[in-house]
Amino acid sequence: MSPARALQAARPGRAPRRGAEPTPSTPKLRVVEHARWWRRVPWSVVAGVVVFVSCLFGALWTHVSLIGGQERLDGLQEQIAEERLHREQLRRTESQLQGPEEVRRIAIEEYGMVDAAPAEAVAPLPREIRPQAIPAAGVGVPEG
Repeated sequence: MSPARALQAARPGRAPRRGAEPTPSTPKLRVVEHARWWRRVPWSVVAGVVVFVSCLFGALWTHVSLIGGQERLDGLQEQIAEERLHREQLRRTESQLQGPEEVRRIAIEEYGMVDAAPAEAVAPLPREIRPQAIPAAGVGVPEG
């Protein structure tokens, strides 16, 4: 017989009921201090939380540095585009300065040169070509 049934049987004036379960006894309650809840948390959990938060801050720092690097790259690409445009303008100016009209203008204005006289066609003097006698084959050869 279980101890609960023995207790009920020992009470006067009550007969034990058949099939009825005995009520469990009330658990003993105690006062828990509110300030000591952290002592129940294992140190491994606290260390895990610290590592997790550190990893989150590390990921955040990585993203911020990547964003800063990308902004620097964008600035450099804009500067490169501006310099390419400037280079093209300089090349156009150079090709204009190398043209014959510009060279003529600079020669006249800066160096005081004058235009050349127009070209004249000069005909060659007529020259007579006279046939010369061809020396004979035996002429001038000593006989011997």
